[in-house]
Amino acid sequence: MPATFRHDGKLYHPIDILRHGNKKYLILQKWQERYKAFDPHMQSIRSIRVRTSGVKYEMKLIQLSMIHNYSLPHIYDFFKDEHNEYLVHDWFEGLTLRLYLDRNTKKHPYFQVDRTYYLMKGLITGLNRFHQLGVIHGDIKPDNIIVTPKIRLVLIDFGAAWTGARTDYRNQEMTIPYASPEQYRREKFVDCRTDQFAVSVILYQMLTGEFPYSQYPNVNPRVPVIPPERINKNVGTELSHIVMKGLSLDKNQRYDTSQAWLQAYLSIEEKFKAQNHQSPLTPVLTPWQKFMSIF
Repeated sequence: MPATFRHDGKLYHPIDILRHGNKKYLILQKWQERYKAFDPHMQSIRSIRVRTSGVKYEMKLIQLSMIHNYSLPHIYDFFKDEHNEYLVHDWFEGLTLRLYLDRNTKKHPYFQVDRTYYLMKGLITGLNRFHQLGVIHGDIKPDNIIVTPKIRLVLIDFGAAWTGARTDYRNQEMTIPYASPEQYRREKFVDCRTDQFAVSVILYQMLTGEFPYSQYPNVNPRVPVIPPERINKNVGTELSHIVMKGLSLDKNQRYDTSQAWLQAYLSIEEKFKAQNHQSPLTPVLTPWQKFMSIF
């Protein structure tokens, strides 16, 4: 293992090495179940997700490797040893959306509506591709979304993902208040609408600076959620309706499929284009300067 090496003008100090057949990965940093590593063969920085054997990553690997979307990581490798399974995918620079939600709450009550729309557009598009392959993420939350210097949202951490209907749950596979009611109740059939609920909670947060349901999951159904447009006057009726539909406690009141959800979301894009002749994702400054200035 080299003591140091340079890549893209930066000096790195490997702390460990992970071997897989003829391949090897130089471990640069470790955070619990996630490694930052260097792939000498591809000359690229990678992220390695480490999980205890038995989480059935094989199907996820096959499904994820078929998806090419800028809001989802591309899978490069999967292997096992005696104790663990390793999933190797793209490394993304940036900070979690959680940090910016917390920062934004202190600085401003909510995010700019047009910025929020375009940021979430890519994420919902990627999720639609994900769901079309029959895979459910199952643990979407701001901590699992990276905001990159190129001003896009990337969904990470597929350790809780599953294919098809899910009938068994572990407590660590859901996060209150983003877990859907059916997921929290451990219903026998949980489908893509559980991801729709989680994204809608995040959208509500970004648009209003608040959670839609107080004291969730102990929700009083007689106390209605305040529509985003009533909290933030810049949120139009159409976008508010899409968010509210996705937040329905009854999954049958949400969009039936991710395709229907995406189509509804894209149907109001012209309104934002009319308001912004220049796409809000086109940086005028450097990408990082632009990113730091929009929240």
